[in-house]
Amino acid sequence: MARVILLLLAAVLAACGPDAPQPPAQSSIGAYGSPPKIVAGPFLAYLSPGPASTVLPYRRQDWPGPGSGLDQDAGTLPSGAVVNAFSTAPFEVTFRPPGVGGVIYAVRAVGMGVALKTKDGGVPRDIFFCGDNWILWGADIGPDWHSVTANIYQARGASCQPQKRTGPAYTQYIEATINVPFIGLQRGTRAIDTIVHEHYDGPSIARAKSLERMYFGKGIGRYRWEYWAPRGTPLRRLVCPALDYSVPPAPGWVMTDCRMWTNLVPNTTKFSLGAYGWGYP
Repeated sequence: MARVILLLLAAVLAACGPDAPQPPAQSSIGAYGSPPKIVAGPFLAYLSPGPASTVLPYRRQDWPGPGSGLDQDAGTLPSGAVVNAFSTAPFEVTFRPPGVGGVIYAVRAVGMGVALKTKDGGVPRDIFFCGDNWILWGADIGPDWHSVTANIYQARGASCQPQKRTGPAYTQYIEATINVPFIGLQRGTRAIDTIVHEHYDGPSIARAKSLERMYFGKGIGRYRWEYWAPRGTPLRRLVCPALDYSVPPAPGWVMTDCRMWTNLVPNTTKFSLGAYGWGYP
């Protein structure tokens, strides 16, 4: 399971710019050298179903198949940031490697949804997405595709020091109602208000070598993750069901991995993210 989470992190790190301590390109969106202002708002519901302290009667697990069994939970912290955690037994109570990891999301005061930092069992420290942060969507989110190029670099702290040269990540996003299948404790299809997010590891689709596509459902949080590459090869037998917008971004692109977190399983341990021991900053 640690190998699976390392793969997720490897995909994240691919688009975050070189590690050499060079001056960053000037950002037109984000602020360097200080944490962003986090706010609550209607779009926060696309990142989290509610407070991190809530003990839900279910856990959201990926659909069963090769390499499955990865729980993903989301909850809003008192700071307004959202912890989106991967957890596998026996590491469900405290945040310790190698079996756990996650991403911290937030809605910035300028209206953007962003990823602020990530962590994985194979990395000794938190990794902060600096510059423009990892942009999920902009304030112009709506029923048509919109795009922005985020300038990102990595740092080990929320102060985003030392500053580094950024790497461009072409990003596009759309809001739509999608018919989403559920299994486990709740079976059938539900119409979910969804934000579909696409993150490329380059300044354009044509110049990118990978795509991460994510689905964020209102009142649910992230329920699907996909990884695509030109002329890629699936890493395992994929079990993700067909879904709107799950198509190649250009001819020759192949989905090499995916996770579908709409398999609701009983929360037998009374787990809540309030006990996860990880937050922001």
